[in-house]
Amino acid sequence: MFQDFVKAYSKVYQSQQEKTRRFQIFAENVERARKLQEAERGTAKYGVTKFSDLSEDEMKGGTFLTDSSLKCDPSHYSNHNKDLPNSKDWRKDKSVTDVKDQGSSCKACWAFAVVANVESQWAIKTKVLASLSTQEVLDCSQAGNCSGGRIGHALRSIVNTGLMDEDSYRYTGRIGACRRNENKIMVRIKRCVSLKIDEVAMKEYVALNGTITALVNLKGLQNYKRGILRSNCPSTPTDHAVLIVGYGTEADLPFWIVKNSWGTDWGEDGYIRIFRGENTCGIQNHTMSVTV
Repeated sequence: MFQDFVKAYSKVYQSQQEKTRRFQIFAENVERARKLQEAERGTAKYGVTKFSDLSEDEMKGGTFLTDSSLKCDPSHYSNHNKDLPNSKDWRKDKSVTDVKDQGSSCKACWAFAVVANVESQWAIKTKVLASLSTQEVLDCSQAGNCSGGRIGHALRSIVNTGLMDEDSYRYTGRIGACRRNENKIMVRIKRCVSLKIDEVAMKEYVALNGTITALVNLKGLQNYKRGILRSNCPSTPTDHAVLIVGYGTEADLPFWIVKNSWGTDWGEDGYIRIFRGENTCGIQNHTMSVTV
């Protein structure tokens, strides 16, 4: 099984000692996936993924500080009586860019998640879907680094400066000097909003306004392959940033459609469906979006 894994994901280890260590971690992850499967109450399937040779410590996300002085404006979308559609998927409206891959050298999910939000909200407003620069946020926002960041701070910085497109400011996977070119700013946003800690209000916001940046718990995601994840993912800590692009129901299980930044060779072509209504993975704890 390990040899198949190495071949499938083109893994290269620098020494036999390193390969032996990775095999031991792989075996532990296979056993962990088996236990996750036994405990799962949704339809999620767990197993070997491209992260199966990484320890839990290596997978951990960055530290996401709560910066109260840089919080976004409060959102007022909380009318639970609105007649909302049973499902919504902003990908079908051509308002979500392709799944990107942050790589293994930089835990920049916070930057990818806020940029993905701006991309989608810009597309919803202008009908122009453009890939924007994550590297600009890393280098210029002072909201974090390759160990983690603050989504509120990052969104505030984009409100102030706008964003260049991806082709003009390419992702390198490491922090560098800010190279923003004011003449190449492609997108500007008016403000960012913080949503209520309420999945019903979140559903209303997604249905009527678009995508949401959220923080979630990483537990269970490392071994996730497909399906609706309902178990094995506590509400704290929230140590990974993602983008909610829609919601729906399957086999009487309500779920969120969540875009990740781990490439298309993870999960459901880069996405995960998380059970909706039980604060699974802490998905309602820290949610924000932007107004174009």
